[in-house]
Amino acid sequence: MWSGGACLFLGAIVLLSAVNLAADDCECTDYSYAEDLFPHDPISISGDAGFTADQGVVSGSGTEFDPYIIEGWDINASEEIGIHIAYTSAHVVIRDVFVHHGHARISHPGISMDDNDGILLESVTNVRVEDVSVTICVNGIQVYKVAGVEIAGSEIWGCPFTGVFVRESVNVTVEENTICDIAGSGIRTSMSSEIAVEGNLIDGCAAGVYIGDDQGDVQVEGNRIVFNGVGLMGDNCRQVHIEGNELAYNEMAAIIMSESAFTNITGNLIENNGCGVHLLGCWDCTVFGNDFASNDMQAFEFRGERNKWHDEGQKAGNHWSDHDGTLARQITTDIEDRYPISEEIWEGDRVKAPEEPTEGPWTESYQGDFRTRTVDSRTSYIDESSMEMILGPDGDLHAVYRMNGTIRYARCSDGHWNSAVLDIDRSTISNPAMMIDDEGNLHVAYLSKFSLSDEEVQLLHVTNEGGAFRIFPLLEIEIDTRWDRAYVDFGPDGHLFAAYETNQVVPPDDPTVSHIVSYTYGISYAHNREGNWITDIVFNGTEASPSDLTMEVDAMGEIHLAFYSRLNDTVTVNYTTDAGGSWPVEKVFQFNPLWGAPGNICIDLDSSNRPHIVFNNRSYAIWPDEVDNVNTMHYATQNSSGWSVSTISSSFRVGQPVDFALDTEDKAHLLYNDQYNYDPMYATNSDANGSSWSIDRLATVGMGGFTGALVVDDIGVVHLLYMSVQENSLSGLSGGGWCEVIYATSEEPAAASGDWLDGRYVVLACLVAAVLTITYAYRRLMK
Repeated sequence: MWSGGACLFLGAIVLLSAVNLAADDCECTDYSYAEDLFPHDPISISGDAGFTADQGVVSGSGTEFDPYIIEGWDINASEEIGIHIAYTSAHVVIRDVFVHHGHARISHPGISMDDNDGILLESVTNVRVEDVSVTICVNGIQVYKVAGVEIAGSEIWGCPFTGVFVRESVNVTVEENTICDIAGSGIRTSMSSEIAVEGNLIDGCAAGVYIGDDQGDVQVEGNRIVFNGVGLMGDNCRQVHIEGNELAYNEMAAIIMSESAFTNITGNLIENNGCGVHLLGCWDCTVFGNDFASNDMQAFEFRGERNKWHDEGQKAGNHWSDHDGTLARQITTDIEDRYPISEEIWEGDRVKAPEEPTEGPWTESYQGDFRTRTVDSRTSYIDESSMEMILGPDGDLHAVYRMNGTIRYARCSDGHWNSAVLDIDRSTISNPAMMIDDEGNLHVAYLSKFSLSDEEVQLLHVTNEGGAFRIFPLLEIEIDTRWDRAYVDFGPDGHLFAAYETNQVVPPDDPTVSHIVSYTYGISYAHNREGNWITDIVFNGTEASPSDLTMEVDAMGEIHLAFYSRLNDTVTVNYTTDAGGSWPVEKVFQFNPLWGAPGNICIDLDSSNRPHIVFNNRSYAIWPDEVDNVNTMHYATQNSSGWSVSTISSSFRVGQPVDFALDTEDKAHLLYNDQYNYDPMYATNSDANGSSWSIDRLATVGMGGFTGALVVDDIGVVHLLYMSVQENSLSGLSGGGWCEVIYATSEEPAAASGDWLDGRYVVLACLVAAVLTITYAYRRLMK
C-alpha cells in the first residue's frame, strides 16, 4: 500500500558514510603513514611569490626542469585547508604529504563552513600532486579553474564529499590513484574539458566517477571501479569516452548516463552490477565491444535518440552472458544489439566476489508472537516509498521495494531470499503492483518520472517473461506534481489500472490586476481492460482538494478507491467505485485536523466485496504537552445502512497505516507505524466489525516502520516486511544510515530455514534519493 509517497529531496545532498567491505585490492594507508613525516601548519600560497620555506617548499626554483617541491609534511586541516595554492603559474610538485581531519561535521542542508578540503588548487597551472595521502577532509583534492594539473599515485579515503573534485578546469589528468570509502564521489568532474581519468582504483564510494555538465573530451580509461553505489554516472555531458574499465559489483549500476551525447562505451568488463548500462535521455551514444556478465539488469535505454548498441561498420556488438549471440539481443522493445558476440571479450583479471554473508539467527519480536529475520541490509536512506509483497501460486513470497536508488525484487522460497535489481529509480511515484501469471512469470508495474521536474510520468511494466528482466513503457500521463500520489494495481485478468491525482490551472478572474494562478485538483484513472488505454475522471476537486488515494481491484475487475479530500479546515474520508458504471462518492468520515496532512489510507475488500478502510484522524497539535493531542487510527466498514467507524488505537502520534489485508475469514490485519517512537506495529481484530483490537510492537528500530508490506496466507499465517533504519551520525537529514529490510512471520522458524542473502551484494554507501537528484544537488551546492 502507499506509504508516505516518493520522498525526493531537491537541493539537499544526503551524505552517508561509505563502508568498504569487500575491497581486497583497496589498501589505503592508515595514520601510521605520518611516522616518517614532520608536522606542519596548513600551507597557504597565493601568487608565485608565496613559494617560500615557511610555506613548506623544500627545494626548487619554479621552472619546468626545477619545480618547487613541497614534501615530507604531516598536516592537520581541522582549522584551515591543508594545502591551498591559488593564482600561480610556477611549476610545482606536491608529494609525500599526509593531510587529514579537515572534516568537522555535516550540517543540513550541506557542508558546514568549518569543514576544509585536504588540498585545494585554485586558478593555477603546472601543478603535479603525486604520492600524497588525504583522509577525513570534505574533498580530498579539489582543483578549481585550473589548467595543466596532474594528480597521480595518491591515496584518498574516508572523505564525506569527494575524493578528487575537478571544477571548471581544462587539461587535468587523474591517474593511478587509489580512492576508497568516499561518501560522495570518488572522482567528480564538473563543467570541465580535456580530462583524463586513467588507471585508478575506485572502491566503496557512493559514485565511483561522476561527470557533470562537462563540455567535451573526457577520457575514462583502464580504471577498476568496483563495489560502489554507482560505478560511473554522467549527466548533461558531451564526448565522454569510457574504455577498457572493469566495473563490477556496483550496487545501483555500472554506468548511468543521462541527458548526454556522443558518449562511447567500449571494451569494458561490466560484471555483477545492479544494472550494466543505463542510458536516460541520451542521444548519439555508442555501446559496443563490452562484456556484460551477470548483471541483475544487463542494460536499459529510456527516451533516447540515435543510440547504437553495436558498431555498424565492424558488425560487432557486445557479449551478453544471458544471450547465445545467434540473434539480435533486445535492449528494450524497439532497441537491440544487432550483432551480439557469442564469446567473452574481457581477458584481464577480475575482481574477487564478496564473501558469502553468514546467516543470522531468528530473533523474537519486541512484543508478541512474531519472529524476524533480515532480508536485505545496506547503508542507505529511507525514502518512505512503498513495498509490495504477494504470495505466489507456488507458495513463494515475492516482494518489490525501493532501496539505495534502485527498485529491487526479492523472492523467498523455502526460507531462502534472493534479490535482484529491476530498475534504476528515476523517480518512482506510485506503489509497485505485482502479479504472477499462469506461466509463472513475474510482472511488476509502477508510475515513474523521467526527471524530477517532469509533469508527465510513464507507466512502466517490468517482467521476466522470456528469462531476463526487461522494462516496457506502456503509457504517459500528466499528474499533480504537488504530492506525486498515485496507485497502480493489476486486475484478475492481468490488465492494469492506475489512479492518480491531477491538477488544472485556473486563471485569475482579472489578469490585469492579479498574477496569482490557482489550481483545481482531482483524481483520474487509466486502464487497458478493453485492450486500448482509456482515461477518465473519478473525482472533480472543484470544491475540495483530494490527497492520499489508495486502490483495490476486485475479482470482477472493478475499481474501489479511498482518499481524503480537504475543504477549508475539514477533511473528509471518501470511498468510490465504478462497479455501477459511474463514480458515486460516499463520505465515510469527517474531522478537523489541527496540524499537517491526514496521513496514509488503506483499503481492502471482504468476501462479500464490501470495502474496509483504515485511516488516520490526525487531530493533534505539534507538541505533546499542548491541548487536544488526539491522533486516532480508525477502521471503517460498509454495511447496508452506511458506514460504521471504530477505533484501532488512539494516542499522540499513533502513526499511519502502511499496509492492510483481510484474511479468508474477513479478519483484519494491519501494519502501521508508531510515529512517536518510529516503530513498526501490527494490529488485528477479533471480529470483522473491528470491535476489539490486539496490537504488537514488532521492533524498536530507531527509525523505520514508514514503509512495509503485509500478506496473510490461506491458513492464516501473517507475513510482514518493513524497513529498519538506524540514523547515521554523518547524515545531514534524519533517517539516513544503516538500512535493513526485515521479514517477520507468525510461522514457526523451522518452516523457513536456509540462507537468506545470496552473497552477491555488499553493503556500500549510496548518495541518492533518486538518480537525477544527485545532479541537481551537486549543482546547487556548487553555485
